[in-house]
Amino acid sequence: MKSTAADNGRRSIEINVMAALCTAAVVGILNSAQLGPFIPDIADDLHRSVPVIGQAAAVFLVVAAVSGLVVGPLADHYGHRRTLLLGLVLSAISAAGGGLAPNYGALLATRVVGGLGMAATIGVVFAMVSTRYAGENRLKALSIISGSIALTGIIGIPVLTGISALLTWRAAWEFVAVLGAAAIALLLAFCPADPDHPAERITPREIISSYIPLLRSREMLALFGGSAAQGLLFMAALTYQGAYFIDEMGLSVQRFGLIAAVGGTAFAAGSFVAGKLGRFDLRVLFSLSMALSGAILAPAFSDQTGAVTATMFIAAGFLLAGVSVVTILGLLATSTPSGQATTLVINESVFSIGAAGGAAVGGLAIGLGGYESLSFILPVFGITGGLLVWRPRRFGAAIARPE
Repeated sequence: MKSTAADNGRRSIEINVMAALCTAAVVGILNSAQLGPFIPDIADDLHRSVPVIGQAAAVFLVVAAVSGLVVGPLADHYGHRRTLLLGLVLSAISAAGGGLAPNYGALLATRVVGGLGMAATIGVVFAMVSTRYAGENRLKALSIISGSIALTGIIGIPVLTGISALLTWRAAWEFVAVLGAAAIALLLAFCPADPDHPAERITPREIISSYIPLLRSREMLALFGGSAAQGLLFMAALTYQGAYFIDEMGLSVQRFGLIAAVGGTAFAAGSFVAGKLGRFDLRVLFSLSMALSGAILAPAFSDQTGAVTATMFIAAGFLLAGVSVVTILGLLATSTPSGQATTLVINESVFSIGAAGGAAVGGLAIGLGGYESLSFILPVFGITGGLLVWRPRRFGAAIARPE
């Protein structure tokens, strides 16, 4: 076991393996995001209202969250590459079928399939990276995947909307299906096969028991709390920044698009930077980046801040957010007493729960005190997440570092 860890620590980042895993992660994100930009077009095409089409997105997220509870232990038992291949196949089927859907029922069915695919992609990609690498190389690999996911929002969504403008939304969905097929080919070509899985099938009791070490570990519960706080912080800011810049500051949709691109680019940059910080204490890095991110994002929603200055705060805040995402993944991978897929897939669900809470709490705060109320709650989310993970040396607690 020690020799395997040492081998992983010495293994350099392979370009072909990372290209395959980055492509898989991009497909997972596009599988999730491909509905949003086209809801009005889909509603017109299928003769349904926008709210009804929007329910397909909710079904997708619920299926992904619930199935993730099972997918993680299954991936650790039967193999990460096998599970990721299945997730990509389901994602490609979802995109291809959705692009051909003749009615709302067919579209909804493809979104159910897509939710299953989502559960078996992003978290499993992180698990494959965490299993294959150790030490600073693990953090670098995690940062590359995280940065690729961030860039998908900046480049991938405009590509899909561009295809839709030239052809139709259906063509954009078929493009995601083709990209899914390419990801499958890359995974088969460059990622080593899983070891032979155990002959016996995993039982429901074993699936449940795989979570017991996580629930018994105060350290892991604290890390999951930090991940949930990330969701609260990021989604409270992301959900309402468009309305703030457009409605309150009077910016056009096009100008806000540029601001959103700046924030996304900064997040990707922060992710890539975090990969070079493996020699530092990850627990301290996470705590500081979370607290500072909340504090720096807060002035962006102040009535006293102009559009240019607010954009600078957005960029700085999301750069630190990128650092916090990579460091929490590194801490989870290093500290888990359970399987990597079990841990990192459930972490995606925990983050999503926090994100849903952030959107809800942010909306409530705005309803009670206007957009400036976000300036007060964002630092609270950031500091809370930092304190959950922070364990100062003076209390005698072990500090998690990469192996």
